[in-house]
Amino acid sequence: MKYSYLLLTVVAVLSLMSCSSARKAARQTVQTTAGWNAGDCVTQRSNLVLKSGNHSVSLGGSLRMKRDDVIQMNLTYGFLSINVGTLELTRDSVLFVSRMTKQYACSSYDEVSMLIGKDVTFTDIQKYFWGEADEGKTVIMSWKYSGFADMGSGRKLPTGLVVNLRASGRSADATIQLSSPKEESGWNQRTKVNERSYERLTMEQVARLLINIVNRI
Repeated sequence: MKYSYLLLTVVAVLSLMSCSSARKAARQTVQTTAGWNAGDCVTQRSNLVLKSGNHSVSLGGSLRMKRDDVIQMNLTYGFLSINVGTLELTRDSVLFVSRMTKQYACSSYDEVSMLIGKDVTFTDIQKYFWGEADEGKTVIMSWKYSGFADMGSGRKLPTGLVVNLRASGRSADATIQLSSPKEESGWNQRTKVNERSYERLTMEQVARLLINIVNRI
């Protein structure tokens, strides 16, 4: 599986999670974590493991978040921590950068919503990474938390998220393990892309690549 495919799979997981969260929020009260304020910043080490059948790939990296502003996941591979790419979500846009293939895609949530046929918002996605979304199950996916870290003053952050995707009679598992959470803001909260060096993809092109991922699993 190519590295760009791995990043696109992460995009798909986040999109599906946000759609499910929006539907569940309409039926029930979502649990909230006390103590966090707008503008609070947290950084964590991350490890993403994707499994399908006998195949698995592990990516290291980091998860950085600023409350109500940005979610930034940087992915690395191997002992030398080769920079694979970045997935960055802000209140207005979704940015995907593949360092390995020199490609990127940047779109509004309206574009993403049109492609998948469900409303997607930054607020919905944010709930998963701050530990405020309920565990659940739909026809095509299920998700749950594997634990929480105590940040003091009644605040907790997830230490892991487990997602199972099912499509066309096949399944894939995505596990995100998080560790060493710190409250710090000294990091670049926006990713800049050199448009002269990177090829820009449309979200429709990204969607086509996602279909190819499912067919190749």
